[in-house]
Amino acid sequence: YKGMQKTYGEIMGATASPVKVNNLFRIQDELGIPISLTLNSMSMGKEIGSDNQVINGLIEYIKSFYDRGLRICTISATHLMRTERLQEAFPEMHWKNTVNHLVKTTQEVYDYVALGYNTILLDRSLNRDINTLKEVYVETKKLGVETSLLASEACMPSCPFKGEHDDWQSELQKTS
Repeated sequence: YKGMQKTYGEIMGATASPVKVNNLFRIQDELGIPISLTLNSMSMGKEIGSDNQVINGLIEYIKSFYDRGLRICTISATHLMRTERLQEAFPEMHWKNTVNHLVKTTQEVYDYVALGYNTILLDRSLNRDINTLKEVYVETKKLGVETSLLASEACMPSCPFKGEHDDWQSELQKTS
């Protein structure tokens, strides 16, 4: 982008090979186990929400999976979700926010639903806050959306390293 190599969504540098992707679609097709695409980088340039060429490139990338039957996507690009371009391009897609959004309140649940997410991944700190979880549960039932909590993750809850790891990983990928 503008003379700089950019990546989006591959924070830990792990991407599935074409053979592995084909195997995942085979599992989905033959066993009925839904597969999901995760693009949850929290470090992205403004081009992901404002440059039509970049947006169209991302839409084409997602379309390559959608055309094969993918219907679940975790994506952190809140500005892009707000434009509704993804929802228009992929009307059958089930959109999940990322746990990296650190959704901790009922108001934040409403905010992410307003952006177009169908499943709200809640911050793991709520595992220890049953009162807020009950409140969120009641409201999500009214809204007709799902919630999800991670049982385990490599990062610490409210990880103080998250921003740096996102930034550093994309730079490290450029050197490999």
